[in-house]
Amino acid sequence: MEPRIIIYATCQGEYLAKFLRASPGLRGYAVDVYRNYGQPGVFQPPNIPDEALDRCDLLIYHAVSNEAGRAAVAQLLSKLQRGALRVELPYVTSNLYWLLHYRTWTPLGVSHARRYGLIPYRSEALDMLVDCGLDEDEVVRLYSSLHIDQVLNVDAAVAETFSYWDDLDRRADGISVAPFLRERYRNEMLFYMFNHPSKAVFRYMADQLLARLGLPGLPDEALRGQDCGQKEMVPIHPGLAHRLGLRFVRAASRYLVNGRMMGFENYVRMYYRLRRQEIAQVATVVKRGVV
Repeated sequence: MEPRIIIYATCQGEYLAKFLRASPGLRGYAVDVYRNYGQPGVFQPPNIPDEALDRCDLLIYHAVSNEAGRAAVAQLLSKLQRGALRVELPYVTSNLYWLLHYRTWTPLGVSHARRYGLIPYRSEALDMLVDCGLDEDEVVRLYSSLHIDQVLNVDAAVAETFSYWDDLDRRADGISVAPFLRERYRNEMLFYMFNHPSKAVFRYMADQLLARLGLPGLPDEALRGQDCGQKEMVPIHPGLAHRLGLRFVRAASRYLVNGRMMGFENYVRMYYRLRRQEIAQVATVVKRGVV
């Protein structure tokens, strides 16, 4: 009977599973993934068969903050066979690169094909500029030239982010991420959007899990072609990048957004047009209701 790893987590669990399956040391292992939510932000109870849990050698799970989620995780742990390993995976997020954006899911450009929106996390400042009725070029100019310290308390945001990362490391049987994130966040893009860590972060966590099983870390060739969310990025405001000292952001930096590479200015222009369309659609609905 093949050894089995079960992951009960957010979409981060699916990306992590790809890395584990690429490990030469885990050939012959089954790596099964079960989501802990259905629609965005909606908890989904585990549908893991008892027979799968009976054969589970390692359970990797995200903690769920609501009461039903905590109860579900406790029930899963109680069903594991004696000797099965269990590891709480940190839900690694950060809005440090996007302090001008909401940190909760606030989609713009939602459609049947894009339920998470063409833009999953809005910028309050950019919404305000568009809603003032300014033309596109003026919005681009004003937003791009924002004086960051006049609209944000960057030092407080950095301290809050570091505190959150430190809290992730305080879980009793969890995986450490805080020192890695602190050391590298200025030198390389560690998040593609708020809740999508980079390939380097997933590798760091996967190597720790492999070590728990007495296996070596992932070889470089195991990472080639791996998708961990980098197909959808949120561009970083150049002024904020300068304030944070992000060495990987340059004037010519381009990001993969909705299937095509674009720079920061083109991203703002796309945002402007989507927001104007949304305003027009709302106005049409209101007029119909009045008439």
